[in-house]
Amino acid sequence: MGFSSKYTPNADASLGFAFIRAYNLWHAEIKRSLLPHGITHPQFVFLACTGFLLQKEEPVTQAMIAGFSDMDAMTVSQVATLLERKHFIERKPHPTDTRAKSIRLTEKGSKVLQKTLPIVENVDQTFFSPLGKRQKLLLQMLLELTTLSDTAQL
Repeated sequence: MGFSSKYTPNADASLGFAFIRAYNLWHAEIKRSLLPHGITHPQFVFLACTGFLLQKEEPVTQAMIAGFSDMDAMTVSQVATLLERKHFIERKPHPTDTRAKSIRLTEKGSKVLQKTLPIVENVDQTFFSPLGKRQKLLLQMLLELTTLSDTAQL
C-alpha cells in the first residue's frame, strides 16, 4: 500500500496534523478537568455560550448558540436535550418565533457553569502558557481563520 501524502518524509511539516495533535492534547485536558463535574466539553461549550449570550440579549435560541459556537445545529439540539434532562437548562416557547425555543440556564446550570468556567480558563492558560507573548498572535490567527470561514466556506 502506498502513502501518497506530500508529507510522507516528515509528518510534522503538515499544518493540519500539527493542529489536530495540539487540539487533541488540549481537548484531553479539558475533558479530564470537566469529568468530576459530570459534563462533557460540548455541554460546557453550550452552557458557556448560553451564559455569554444571555448577558447581551434575550431570548437566546439554539440557532444563536450554534452560530456563536460554530457547532452544527444537530449537535446543539442533542446537547440541549441532554442538558434539559440534567436540569441545567430550560427550553420555553420563544415569544415571537413559533419555530424556536428560548433557552435559559437553570440555577443548577448556572452553578455548574460558575464552577467549570474558571477550570477551563485555567486549562487554557496552562496549555498555552509556553507560547508566552505569542499567545496573542495565535489568537489573532485563529480569529482570522474563523472570520474567513464565516464569510466563505473553506
